[in-house]
Amino acid sequence: MTDAVAAPELATAPARYSGFSAGALWSVGILLPNILSIIFQATQQSRGIGAGDLGTLGAAFVLGRGIVIGTAPFWVYRTNPRQITAGAIIATVAALMAVVFLIGTNRLGLGWFIVGLTSGCVAPPAYTALGNARDPLRSYSIALFGSSLIAAIVAYLLPTLIVPHYGEKGVLIVIAALFLVALPCAWALRDTQFVGKRNAPSALSGKDAPSTGSGRYAAPVIAAIAGAVFTGVFMGGAGAFVASIAAANGIGAKSVGLFVAFALMASLVGALTPSIVGNRMSPIAMIGVATAGIIASYAGMTSASPLIFGAGYVAHAIFATIGYVYFLGVVRSLDFTDRIYVAYPAMDAAAFAASAELAGALLSRSTPTALFLISAVLMVICWFAAVAASRIAASGSPAALEPI
Repeated sequence: MTDAVAAPELATAPARYSGFSAGALWSVGILLPNILSIIFQATQQSRGIGAGDLGTLGAAFVLGRGIVIGTAPFWVYRTNPRQITAGAIIATVAALMAVVFLIGTNRLGLGWFIVGLTSGCVAPPAYTALGNARDPLRSYSIALFGSSLIAAIVAYLLPTLIVPHYGEKGVLIVIAALFLVALPCAWALRDTQFVGKRNAPSALSGKDAPSTGSGRYAAPVIAAIAGAVFTGVFMGGAGAFVASIAAANGIGAKSVGLFVAFALMASLVGALTPSIVGNRMSPIAMIGVATAGIIASYAGMTSASPLIFGAGYVAHAIFATIGYVYFLGVVRSLDFTDRIYVAYPAMDAAAFAASAELAGALLSRSTPTALFLISAVLMVICWFAAVAASRIAASGSPAALEPI
């Protein structure tokens, strides 16, 4: 057994301010992908481009963002988080302004690729800092609550107040302003910097970490894959195709808009729940509860009644968010390398893309029931994988999560 890793020493600024700043930066860093559909809707209206061109813009943005997020485990500990975050925010604002004032329609793809590169550098240092907090689960829970609230407010205000009057330019200027507002928060990341970072499960519990055995690497890798598939299934399945599922049940698009709005608000409850429950219940058990809740929500989403369907979709949002946050905590608690959990958002994105492709193919060839059945099976497998990861880690170290 290795000696327990000492807790990191915090610098002079208050830890609460550092945690708030990391959460704010993470919220801004993931804002663009959360509202990309609204941005591109404004772009389509302002520039008159087709759906195919919008797909190209989206692919360019995702490619640029994917490059920096996918490589984050290699650069996030080799750079100064304060400098890289501040520089990324300034570069993102400049790139957005270039899209607004300098780049023509024929070069929009290049512009959005650059926006993806620059904005993609904002979230990883903040996400890493949250994982190095004294209670990562609570930090992720509160940060996700904040990011969901910001996204919900922005998603409501942009189409109602900005797009009708100012179009694409107004939308991008507002987003650039939000990035600038978050700029001072970058200076606080020095206090949650990665000096003295916890590089073993022992740092999360004060106990020894395993020094040998396959479980040393198997546990965090299995947990990360399970969490990524879990996230991909709920986001790329019922989450992304709710309109198609509702239409197959004979429910109109107007009702779907209300369901999505209520689900966004309900996800705030799901995001905050882990910070309230904490470790009073085993994280693995809570993932099991979330899995059961999601599967139960599928039953409601097979109904032709708008009320029952909507209730099922809202429940789906709550339980999916709970499971997502707890998986964040589990992956972090098992990751002694300090790099696997940094790669976790990129794994989520890859799983989301694969799940969306699978869901689209299923819905085009079969019924929503087939999608729900396959999703339920995958969810259960993810939970069993989380249980297995916990047991593997526990067999090599008392520092791991207690198996249920």
